[in-house]
Amino acid sequence: MRLGVLVLLLSITMPLACGGKSETTGSGGSGGTDAGGKTCQDLTSEYAAALADAKKCDPAVNTLLCTAKTGSALFCGCPTFYNPANKDAVNQLATLSQQAQAMGCQVPCPAIGCTDPTSAGCSPSGSCQDAQN
Repeated sequence: MRLGVLVLLLSITMPLACGGKSETTGSGGSGGTDAGGKTCQDLTSEYAAALADAKKCDPAVNTLLCTAKTGSALFCGCPTFYNPANKDAVNQLATLSQQAQAMGCQVPCPAIGCTDPTSAGCSPSGSCQDAQN
């Protein structure tokens, strides 16, 4: 079970963040469409919505909820924490990442510096909020 979770998390996190590196290959949203007719831009939008769902938490719970990291965007996202208990959203993130890779979606990553959050807490609005210590 733990190995399966590790593989899932790696499949989400490994291809997502450029980590502040400059990439020069590809073009904005290049690639085809999948069998469902989705474009790379569609996948990018769906990823943002799924990440918002994955970041949901209950501020009334007095335990650590936001304990896993992924990219803040499908392409070139900086690391951000999410709540791994939101299994449907987490699975959707993995699926969208795999679809983008299969479709050959490529976006050049700008040379931006990402800060790597060290922890996260649940904000009063019920969303994981990254912290820099």
